[in-house]
Amino acid sequence: MTAATAEERPLEGHFACGNGLFIAIECLGHSYQTKTATRDVSISLPTLRQNWQQGHLDPPTWTRSRGPKPNADFPDEDFEWGITVGFHDEPDGTQSPDYARISRWRFETTISTTRMASDFFRARDSAVRELESYWAITSSWISIFTKQNSIPIGKAGSGMRVSSIVTWSGDDQGHRVNASKDTSTPALSPTGVDIIDHQTLTACLKLAASQTPPPLEWLFIRNARSLASAKEYRRAAIDACTAAELSLTVLIDNKFDADNIPTTARKAQFDSHHGISRLTQLHKNVGAAGALPKRLVEDVGALRNKAAHRGYEPTSNETALAIQTATAVVELASPLSNYR
Repeated sequence: MTAATAEERPLEGHFACGNGLFIAIECLGHSYQTKTATRDVSISLPTLRQNWQQGHLDPPTWTRSRGPKPNADFPDEDFEWGITVGFHDEPDGTQSPDYARISRWRFETTISTTRMASDFFRARDSAVRELESYWAITSSWISIFTKQNSIPIGKAGSGMRVSSIVTWSGDDQGHRVNASKDTSTPALSPTGVDIIDHQTLTACLKLAASQTPPPLEWLFIRNARSLASAKEYRRAAIDACTAAELSLTVLIDNKFDADNIPTTARKAQFDSHHGISRLTQLHKNVGAAGALPKRLVEDVGALRNKAAHRGYEPTSNETALAIQTATAVVELASPLSNYR
């Protein structure tokens, strides 16, 4: 029996980008060439309708049209692609949308497979797993660059609205009436975040294509922001402090590198300087780079200790200040400008 011959076959589709992303109008309809671990991939965004005042975005431009076979397609109208947000007046008197919130991305790649269905689905699953890993890196960088909370953690990511909410009433005969299915997701607010522009999106896709995840200290800042959005201020304060401690360690380690301090001596120093207060003192003692925030220990370390050891629930303002202060230290250790 002759073995089936593998060939390159197209794979096109779309996926949800978390709870949605606020993005500049200039990015709509644009295609970005990138890659997952082993595959070249084209990513495309939804398009702006000519009558954009209706509010909804149209799907991206597809390479392949809908076919006659019943299993060949899922209609575009079954999916939410995004919406326009706000509008402004142009100099010529016309109006344009301020920005958009997109819900789904298109992707296109190729897979090596035979014509056997089992081989095709195995290759497809492998490509999708790569795409998931790619999206995890991309979305992390987007959250870090823009403060957008598209992939929430904590209560915001595990509440009732992770799926539809179904309700009904009853009539006098005990039958269900007025049934409804609410499939809306938690509302996102653009307040306090940056809108993704072409330059930022390109940078995030490039980092993901090179398999470059964010530094751990920035991931803790991302988590702290997401937890604060979910009003889990205690966990947010703890993560903010962890981000600051990791960053202090990086700054001190960089100084040790410059001074050719041996590993055993470094270990002894770090072993005797646990916690943000002692790390701050060590940072000063060795002359590490960076001017630390003056109230770093008070606004970040003390709040973390109260939250972790006394069960204290920080206020929204206390948490926001802790995250802001910790972010300043993280920026000293791992400037975001290095990744753009």
